[in-house]
Amino acid sequence: DPISFASSIPDLNTTQDVPFSLDLTSYVTSLDGDSLTWDLIDNSTGLSASGWLTIDAGTGIISGTPEDVDVIPATGDTPIHYMVKVSDGGTVAETPLIVAIVDVNDAPTAINDPISLTATQDVELVVDLSSFFADIDAEDLEDLYYIIVNPYDIEPQNDEGSYIGDVSLIVDNVLTILPTNDHVGE
Repeated sequence: DPISFASSIPDLNTTQDVPFSLDLTSYVTSLDGDSLTWDLIDNSTGLSASGWLTIDAGTGIISGTPEDVDVIPATGDTPIHYMVKVSDGGTVAETPLIVAIVDVNDAPTAINDPISLTATQDVELVVDLSSFFADIDAEDLEDLYYIIVNPYDIEPQNDEGSYIGDVSLIVDNVLTILPTNDHVGE
């Protein structure tokens, strides 16, 4: 007797960085109990899936953990289309499988940690912070916000956030510091 899919596989949602697994055998009817061989075809290539989602050819279990690079596009709005094929050695049945990956906003990471800077009194120090941080989700580092932990209790001077002659706003990932005589040796 030919094998068939008793019901279609519902569209699946999974989350970036979270392990995913689903047993597809409950969707197949094989009346004569033959052993089944499974394959998962990536519709974009027409080839067996080789990315984050794979299928065990003997058990029919799909599994994997999608990473940031697997989210298409970065918003996760576009699902990935597959074709599930199963064979009993004589007949083949297939059904579509659609998987959407929910994107997770990964935290920025420090490339150089801790940041250690040396400055000269009364000489402006300009630091490009993009060389110290990375964000896999940001197309550019302009989307990052910085908080400066200031051990010297320098108080903001004005509403723009400039500090009293010492630390200015971070603009376009550039931090400007003007050390004064009050901070020599600190």
